[in-house]
Amino acid sequence: MSHMDAHPSDANVGNRRRSVRTHKFVAVQLEWIDENGLNVSVPARTRSLNVHGCLVVSSHDLIFGQRLRLVNLQTQQSLEGQVVWKGSHVRDGWELGVELVRPETNNWGPSA
Repeated sequence: MSHMDAHPSDANVGNRRRSVRTHKFVAVQLEWIDENGLNVSVPARTRSLNVHGCLVVSSHDLIFGQRLRLVNLQTQQSLEGQVVWKGSHVRDGWELGVELVRPETNNWGPSA
């Protein structure tokens, strides 16, 4: 199984996780520049998160390695990230694993 095909369950990746994962829904805006140089912005939400990144569900399917910005819609904090895992299409969108470029302990607000 390749890194791209791995499922984000604790059973599969728990030994590689660098920080504790919290299941939390945070409304975010995903922003990136597409292959035509156009700015794209779509609403999304996290399904789980940790200091180093998050599992986000988006209506838009992004490519592996895509650089993007996540904007926390509650705090307006902006975080730079990169798609490091692509899951399947679920009922509410595409599952995407995003690793943060500069992880910090308070990326997701005071209740994370």
